[in-house]
Amino acid sequence: MKQIVIIVLSLLFGYQQIVAQDSTKLKSFREQLLPQYNVYFSGADLTEKELLDLSAVDKYIGLSANDKKAIMINITAAWRQPIVLVRYRSKTELWGWNGETGNTELLYEWDQNPSSLAKIPNLSPSLPWFLYVGDQLGIGNSTINLSINTRVGCFMLDNKWDGAATFSFGFMSSTNNDAGSKPINSLSFGIMGRRHFLIQNSKFNPNVGGQLMYTSTGGSSSASFSGVVGISWFVGIGSVDFDLTIGNNVIGMVGFTIAPNMVK
Repeated sequence: MKQIVIIVLSLLFGYQQIVAQDSTKLKSFREQLLPQYNVYFSGADLTEKELLDLSAVDKYIGLSANDKKAIMINITAAWRQPIVLVRYRSKTELWGWNGETGNTELLYEWDQNPSSLAKIPNLSPSLPWFLYVGDQLGIGNSTINLSINTRVGCFMLDNKWDGAATFSFGFMSSTNNDAGSKPINSLSFGIMGRRHFLIQNSKFNPNVGGQLMYTSTGGSSSASFSGVVGISWFVGIGSVDFDLTIGNNVIGMVGFTIAPNMVK
């Protein structure tokens, strides 16, 4: 019972910290950036889903599509979240980062009139999930390690962090020709966390993190922690990933991440 109380209190404290960060971020946006665009927007607020909600005036409504896009590219870059809402009269525009083009674009717009309510998209706060499949090759300590690696996880906290469960299956072989040893199968599973450094209007995304793995090889097993550095290149519904895992050995990984929720 004591452990449950501690977990609940920890979750509540974490939620309060996130809310406080959002309030500070909104205050900074109102004081520093909004005055630069006060001829287009009369105010800024947060929705229940913690999305930036801008109230537009007539001068914004009269802008061309390209002029609107130029303004929203600057605003989304400063706000550092993939989705921003713009409201005027009974209409709402949904601006966000498009993974296919690598640009901020108008993703959707709708009218709040009863005849148009059915068109409102689902703005559920569900976390964007991803599935990674790749190969990894490691050379070290007179061994070659070749395996298939998979990850299943989700992006969190403004898409700057991700967490994933990892699983890999492969084999190790000795580089010593005199050893006469046969390849040994290995099975690994664990968890990985990464910090992404998003580059606005770019298809490249550097990241750094760490992973904790439990590996069973032959008749032995062990746990290990290693650092991870890499870069992702957004293509289609996901990204091509190049990673290095740095621990007792340096392991290179190349794979593809399927992340359909990150496209739009």
